[in-house]
Amino acid sequence: MIPSLAYAGILFMVIGFIGSMPSIWPIIRRDRLFQLLCGFGIYLVILAGWATWRFPETAALQLKDTWSLIQLLLLLTAAWWLGAKESRITTVLLLAMLGFIVKSLYILDVTQWHAIVQGQMRVGLGMNIVPFGLYCATGVVGLVLMASRFWGNTHRPGQFGLRVLVWALCLGLLIEGVIVSQSRTTWLALALVLPPLLVWHLYKTLRQFHLQHYKRLIVGGLTAAGLVTAILVVNLDTFKQRFMDERSTINTLLDGDFSNIPYHSESSIGVRIHLYRHGFNKWKERPLFGWGPGSSKWLIKKQARKELRQWPHLHNTYIEVLVRIGIVGALFFVGILWLLLRTLHRAHQSGRLSTDIYLFLLGVFAMSLIWNVGEFRLVHADWQFYWLLFGGIAYTYALHNRHPQTSEH
Repeated sequence: MIPSLAYAGILFMVIGFIGSMPSIWPIIRRDRLFQLLCGFGIYLVILAGWATWRFPETAALQLKDTWSLIQLLLLLTAAWWLGAKESRITTVLLLAMLGFIVKSLYILDVTQWHAIVQGQMRVGLGMNIVPFGLYCATGVVGLVLMASRFWGNTHRPGQFGLRVLVWALCLGLLIEGVIVSQSRTTWLALALVLPPLLVWHLYKTLRQFHLQHYKRLIVGGLTAAGLVTAILVVNLDTFKQRFMDERSTINTLLDGDFSNIPYHSESSIGVRIHLYRHGFNKWKERPLFGWGPGSSKWLIKKQARKELRQWPHLHNTYIEVLVRIGIVGALFFVGILWLLLRTLHRAHQSGRLSTDIYLFLLGVFAMSLIWNVGEFRLVHADWQFYWLLFGGIAYTYALHNRHPQTSEH
């Protein structure tokens, strides 16, 4: 929400990381992710240099987006700083959520609230609208799966009731944020990911519940159910409008008539289909190495149909990656993601990572993979911070696998 502050925090972590290098180096030099990230960084620099030489007019774009992609490699600094300490991880997550909510409410113009709820306008509250929806959805998944941490125990009814009330308020605000973003991709990702994770979580934990746990579950569950029902009813017009907007485009797609798919911005699905086709055709021209890290905007502006030239990217991360850095570059991303997920699985299997945090992180990655089908934020600051936060949490258990800790000492 405030990039300058986020960059300042990253700078302090980098300084601390460099200052601790004598003790860190013996560990990270043998680390597979570190080696993979170094290889990826070298590949990006070489590819950007080639693209700049081959297409000189793209030099500024190549430099800018190469630098943005290289910043994603800083997740090791976040992973090291977190120290595989569960209390530090949960504190960071709580602060991130509260900061996000407070800044969003500060920006909100309450005079527009009625129009927002009625679906007459979309808002991102200081951010790009579509990623705003994803970040709200991330908070929803976290609050639902980690609810028991937020509620506390029932030994003090007053304190328990206050915690549930604050939890419900945060959950309601974030659900409302998901809805008013009107991002169908976000809605789909949340609907596909949260229910199975919640069922899995309940299956794993209910067998260990005592009577007081069931009381918490009943109170919290009824509160959440009533809250969600009320929010969905209030925003019913928004759902109807967003799904009806694209009815003709969807019917055209089902008929297989691509020639009549609209190009205008009122049909986001139509525009995306045309952008995907353009991107796929450009990737086929240079499948292995792509056109360079900063080439997408230039390719759209210079070689796409005039109806598409207003768009800065292809609205699909997977096609963007293939067009920009080719199959070779995409394999680096696959390797990085595999190492992160493997670390999560091993940490949970060994008992070092609690089930609720484990499922939450799986939900973050799963939602991101689905969401990226319809959006591209890889080179933008907000996504970099999102990546460093959750990538760092995922990999901290690999860097600190010798002396794991679950609490601050």
